[in-house]
Amino acid sequence: MRVHLEDGQVLVVPIRLYPRLQFATMPERRNHRLIEGGKGINWPDLDEDISLQGLLARQPSSESAKSVLKWLQARQLKHSPTPTLLADIQLLAPPK
Repeated sequence: MRVHLEDGQVLVVPIRLYPRLQFATMPERRNHRLIEGGKGINWPDLDEDISLQGLLARQPSSESAKSVLKWLQARQLKHSPTPTLLADIQLLAPPK
């Protein structure tokens, strides 16, 4: 993910640090807005907020794997009339 800052810097942050963004569609990723006077980004379709401070530190999402899987299952039921198994999805911790 690329984030362009007012001072001209461009942050490049691995999207795998944020599972909701990783599993989102491109239209869902593009639907974002700045929050708190530019101190964070909100993706309303994904119920995801990430602070600029977290992006600068490359801090991964603090959401548990169990919560992400529950979210994925809810999305799957919403978007697909014939659900498939989520057993093959792996949520990996970011490298340290």
